[in-house]
Amino acid sequence: MVPRLLLLLFSLSAAVLGDDGALTWRPFDHPVTLKQVHSAWTSPTHSFQLASEVSGKVTELTLEEGEVVPGSPGTNSIVARIDDAIARHQLEAKRAAHAVAEGLVDAASVAKRRTDIALEHYKRELVRIEGLAAQKRASEMELDDARFNARDAEVARDLAAAREEQSRREMEAATHQVKIAEARLDHHILRAPAGWRVEQRSVEVGSLATIGSSLYRLVDLRTVDASFHVSEKGLAVLLSTRQPPLQRASNSSFVASRVRFVSSAADPITRKRRVVLEIPAEEFELEEKVPAGGIEVRLELQVPNASGGIRIPRRFIGSRLEQMIVKTLDGSIYPVIGVNADDDAWIVLPGKLPRDAELIAP
Repeated sequence: MVPRLLLLLFSLSAAVLGDDGALTWRPFDHPVTLKQVHSAWTSPTHSFQLASEVSGKVTELTLEEGEVVPGSPGTNSIVARIDDAIARHQLEAKRAAHAVAEGLVDAASVAKRRTDIALEHYKRELVRIEGLAAQKRASEMELDDARFNARDAEVARDLAAAREEQSRREMEAATHQVKIAEARLDHHILRAPAGWRVEQRSVEVGSLATIGSSLYRLVDLRTVDASFHVSEKGLAVLLSTRQPPLQRASNSSFVASRVRFVSSAADPITRKRRVVLEIPAEEFELEEKVPAGGIEVRLELQVPNASGGIRIPRRFIGSRLEQMIVKTLDGSIYPVIGVNADDDAWIVLPGKLPRDAELIAP
């Protein structure tokens, strides 16, 4: 008798608990969802065209396609040179003109010092003559000559000071001309950030480069992007997840990423918004020299069905007068409408069932 009673209790317990052992069920925690699958190919997050700033013959190219710019992170390295013979001659001419201007400044400074000495001399002479004239020992003509000499020396000093200032300004202009020539010469040298990869080399040594013509296309493969066009509901699901459900298409392996950009407006035709996921390159286990760009990835989003249907295990559904019903913890009975079913559960429309409802077996 006792074994049969224990068997009966076990059977009742299994009927209530079910496979997952749950005594209650929160149906709105299990909405009916549609799987939205989006595919994309990764591309470098950052890239740019390295273009020439001057016209001339390409005299040096240091990198081939696929090679990485050498150097420490945060520095720039020389990757190309444009013929700079004319620019160098122009720089030498500007430096020579600067040296001449420096000499003129020195000469003007010496001339001003000579006028300062002469002015001091004639001022002392004027004081001496004025003293003698007061004693009636110097004539009016000698006094006038002394005054004239003092004034003339003062004018000569002012003129020398003006010439010295002018020569200094001319030297300053010559200094700027040298800096301009140096900058122009530097434009014949092309540099790129260390760690970037040469994706394309557009010219060869000996080619003619013009202003704005591209020599290299470089990419930064430390991170790559994957761009998707997602519906508003899909976007809400994506932004609510701690980690985007991104997978590599070839083997379904998980790929860590983050949402880097969401467009501010939807496409006027598809009503979808562009979402860009940023992926660290080390997320991909690749062979040597194989870049992380151009890899197919897949974004799978479980989007709630527009019908509002919910999933309820069969054990929480009863019937009354050929109508499906469910029972909540407080004993309330609510009718629901069955839509579809499988071996374990029904997909139903909840009707007036409260969103915070917790079901028990009826």
